[in-house]
Amino acid sequence: MSILPKAFFGFLILVMLASFTGSWMRLNKIHQEEWWPVRQQFSDYDNQSRSVFMTVIVKTVRFFDTVAGKIISLMLIAGMSFICGKLAFQHDWLYTGLLTLQAFTAYCVWIWFDLKFFDPLMPMVRM
Repeated sequence: MSILPKAFFGFLILVMLASFTGSWMRLNKIHQEEWWPVRQQFSDYDNQSRSVFMTVIVKTVRFFDTVAGKIISLMLIAGMSFICGKLAFQHDWLYTGLLTLQAFTAYCVWIWFDLKFFDPLMPMVRM
């Protein structure tokens, strides 16, 4: 087997860990900045109607904001990497393992993008 799939697999794991760390750091910054208006979006009591995708994002961020959520998310990253690595390289389901890991990585990166780029700009967009 070529080195390219293994390098791509390692790249996906690094991107997941970077997005995990970036999301964690952004949530810590949100807690330090009490004035940030988007923080109300992640409160428990919201009466806004959202799409299903945004509801899942907000619930994921709420879960990730707890200590247990951070631990479970890190264990999920390790577990998904292990399972997808087994699928891709030991059971010869290369595309299934890599596409599954790529989808999970895309979701982790989307959470980081949402916290880092989209939410700070939302008050300006709504004005």
